[in-house]
Amino acid sequence: VPENLSTRLVRELGKRQPDPDDFTDDKFKVDDFSIDCMILPTEWAGTGERIRGIFASRPAALLHFGVANHERGLRLEQFAYNECSARADARGEQQLEAPIVDGAPHCLETPMNVDTLLGDLQRRGLAALTSSDPGRYICNQTYFLALHAAAETGPNIPVLFVHIPRAVDGPHQDTFDELVAGAGVVLSHVAQHTEPVR
Repeated sequence: VPENLSTRLVRELGKRQPDPDDFTDDKFKVDDFSIDCMILPTEWAGTGERIRGIFASRPAALLHFGVANHERGLRLEQFAYNECSARADARGEQQLEAPIVDGAPHCLETPMNVDTLLGDLQRRGLAALTSSDPGRYICNQTYFLALHAAAETGPNIPVLFVHIPRAVDGPHQDTFDELVAGAGVVLSHVAQHTEPVR
């Protein structure tokens, strides 16, 4: 897309820090956490290297946002698949139809409870749904690589991918404020399932 709304959303989330109310476990406090944001290019090449770099910094959790052309709210992706389509990326580079990680499982699942998260979003009147198919484009590649790296790094690292609308503030679309509010709820759920890295 000419202008990727996920970039705008992530920059807005980067201005925030976790809310103390997100932490119900007395073992943890909000000062144990910080939010770091990164904008990944929509390119096949280099995604694996970027994900490895993120995990080298020992994140406590990883939350991805990407654009889905026909969505009207948040789409919580439950699975990622070890395959990709032969579509051109933002630079016009083509990807071969091949496994993302040789020898890895065909499908990986987020450790997050997307049904609980969906219920929370819907109770707040925010448009959302769960999905079992993130497509086979760069969003899926990024998600699969992150879930695979998380599994290799250690247990209990929450990783979630959320698709957002291509545009907001138009007819039958959420406003940007609603999108930010929904993303904030997702961030809170991730925080609740995150253990600080010591």
